Amino acid sequence: MLFSPRRRIVLFLEVRVVNEVDFELIKELALLEEDVFGRGGLNEWTLPVFVRYGKVFLLEEKGKVEGSAEFIKSWSNPKLVFLAGFSIRQNKRGKGLGSFFLEKVIGFLREDGVKSINATVSPFNKRALGLYEKMGFVRVGYLENEYGLGEDRLLVKLQI
Repeated sequence: MLFSPRRRIVLFLEVRVVNEVDFELIKELALLEEDVFGRGGLNEWTLPVFVRYGKVFLLEEKGKVEGSAEFIKSWSNPKLVFLAGFSIRQNKRGKGLGSFFLEKVIGFLREDGVKSINATVSPFNKRALGLYEKMGFVRVGYLENEYGLGEDRLLVKLQI
């Protein structure tokens, strides 16, 4: 449960891990990814791979998916994970859901023995960068053309 003092509302939120491929859920997550990331989002081909071989977290409010986070583990350092995608529905942003969700996910990962999280973020995505820095991530690199020509990213890292 999350209480938003600015809006004086109580939200009933649940964070859970997706443990099996449910194609209706995959379609819903693919649409969320497309809405947030455009053609750069995970899709119906890649999301099942993350469910089976990575870790996918959902943020739900009264059973409705409001956010997702997808992780993969590093082969060279199993205590390191990479946050491949983190999204909150556009109409739910600015209400503290991102902070709540990321905090819960970090807790799950810590319990799993993860020691650090890497992520990439567009240098122009001030909202995402602000969230990551608020949660303790630090900038550790600049990746030029990381996702194609002109698609530069900041590399951020959190020790947990």
